[in-house]
Amino acid sequence: MREILFRGKRVDNGEWVYWNQFGEYTKPFFGKYEAHSHVSELDVVCETVCQYTGLKDKNGNKIFEGDLIQWSEMQHTSYDYDIEELATEDYEIEFVNGMFVAKCLEQRFPTHELLTNFDLNEGKLAEIEIIGNIHDKEAE
Repeated sequence: MREILFRGKRVDNGEWVYWNQFGEYTKPFFGKYEAHSHVSELDVVCETVCQYTGLKDKNGNKIFEGDLIQWSEMQHTSYDYDIEELATEDYEIEFVNGMFVAKCLEQRFPTHELLTNFDLNEGKLAEIEIIGNIHDKEAE
């Protein structure tokens, strides 16, 4: 069974909190006056709510909607295929038309790649690494 998980930033301190499809926090926390065990719009900034894609990066970190990822692969740089160099591109994870996609951020006209198009290795995206997320980027 696939893991259904969400996350959002706390209103009071901006830290990420995580919860399941039933609204139960994976780790209950103490607010100003009481313990919180279920998600509430009073606890979480609604604009920061993201869903887990079900995939992990090459380091085993869970990839969520709104994450910024970097894809790296060796590419041939000459016509005779004898010279290779490491090429990287940055993407943003989005939920579009009922599926998670990676939007390339380095093209004039951004394109979307299905996450399943990237190489999987033991349930991890072998050439993908999370480099941030859109919500932390906005705070800088």
